[in-house]
Amino acid sequence: EKTIALSNDVVAVRDRTETSSVCFFDPTTGRALGDEKIVHDREVMELTLSQCGKLNERILAFRDSDAAVLVVKVKTYGIAQRIARIGSSVEHLHFNDTTNMLAGVGEGRVVWPAVEIAFIDRNLLQQSMIDKSVSGLGKFPILRSFTDNVISLRRSDGSIVATTIPPFAGSLLQYTANSKWDQAIRLCRHVKSEETWAILAGLATASQNIYAAEIAYGALEEGEKVKMLAEARTHPNKEVRNAMMVLLAGKVRVILFADLVHNRGLLTT
Repeated sequence: EKTIALSNDVVAVRDRTETSSVCFFDPTTGRALGDEKIVHDREVMELTLSQCGKLNERILAFRDSDAAVLVVKVKTYGIAQRIARIGSSVEHLHFNDTTNMLAGVGEGRVVWPAVEIAFIDRNLLQQSMIDKSVSGLGKFPILRSFTDNVISLRRSDGSIVATTIPPFAGSLLQYTANSKWDQAIRLCRHVKSEETWAILAGLATASQNIYAAEIAYGALEEGEKVKMLAEARTHPNKEVRNAMMVLLAGKVRVILFADLVHNRGLLTT
């Protein structure tokens, strides 16, 4: 079990008496963060925090007693979707040191390059996963570290094995984090893989970059979303464009969007 996780701005701790709950604190002041805690319906067995980005981008990943993997937005206040399940049959988790990629080991090994996509589009999350089998790990392997594109694991017999994933996902995350969208698009066109286009589509949507999102969804042959993005891109009203991107990103209840349209008449050209 690993019941405490730490980043430079968050401490996550499993509740001692209510082991299905996790509390969040500021490591400097000791004050509660966000909604203070999350409550799951199973016992929480392992915690790991993302290490990169700002506090409002901080994500906790945890494994429960059923070996399911879930991710949580740390700094939120009463939003509808704060927890998302991203996988199962996982025995150990570890966030990357230099990006927010998450690795899990269980039946083989899997990497989620951009877990925040779980809050936008679950199909995109599945498309973005990197699945690379590692044989001979035995029972209960441990992820020791995940730096750049190198994952270090300890086998059940105590020996250490290192394996790598393609470097493109990490480079793509760094481009998007620095708003280098043209370079991100060029990288995806060079790699020509569904995984990289799915990562770009999700991150561009989250950042409300209509241009990059439209290109990425087009490469994934998502016709309806391309049409919606084209309408958003050409709409003369900036508030409508923003509202459409927020809706596509899954960050607002449909009723709020409908109320916005009704009260302000935003969809009139």
